[in-house]
Amino acid sequence: MNIRGQYRQFLQAGYAAVDSVNKRHIKSLIRQGFENRQYLTDPEIHVKAENTLMLLNNASLRKGIERDIVQNLCQLNYFKDKDDVRPPFYNRKMPPHVKKLHDDSRKELELVIDMLNKDLKLCLM
Repeated sequence: MNIRGQYRQFLQAGYAAVDSVNKRHIKSLIRQGFENRQYLTDPEIHVKAENTLMLLNNASLRKGIERDIVQNLCQLNYFKDKDDVRPPFYNRKMPPHVKKLHDDSRKELELVIDMLNKDLKLCLM
């Protein structure tokens, strides 16, 4: 199957897995996964793509942990995009511990996604 067909297949499964509010965010997540260059040299990309597609299909059929994972990833992507447009550092009176919290949150999000990818053999983002 060509790359365009796979992209459409992922979009259909992703749209079925989320509600109407998160459709734009799941599309963004899928696009990031397809634009990620590290997957070009990954020898296990076919297994990871099948597992990710299975996760999206299961999320569309059941309201279990698969759906929760997909919904939470969409919500985290929303807040990440929101912070990219207007970072929370515009307020100079922000306490230092809150500033540190904002700095560390992006790193922790990337760590969680990397661990999901590694443990479940997925290709998220």
